[in-house]
Amino acid sequence: GEYYNTLKKIKLMNIKIIEELTPSPIDIMGDKVLIFTYGEEPSCLYIENKEIAESFKSFFETIWKIAKK
Repeated sequence: GEYYNTLKKIKLMNIKIIEELTPSPIDIMGDKVLIFTYGEEPSCLYIENKEIAESFKSFFETIWKIAKK
């Protein structure tokens, strides 16, 4: 969607999408995880937890290998 098209224009950024696995964008930065929704009422869930961030990173590394550009 629009979020994907905007981000893929940023230099030094690699973007892939797998719509079937997660309908919401997820950003992982260190020990922080952000989960977004872009509906009628956009919202963001912020989690600061090392174990949860590591879990999302592991999940991300696994699906990155199968995602399409």
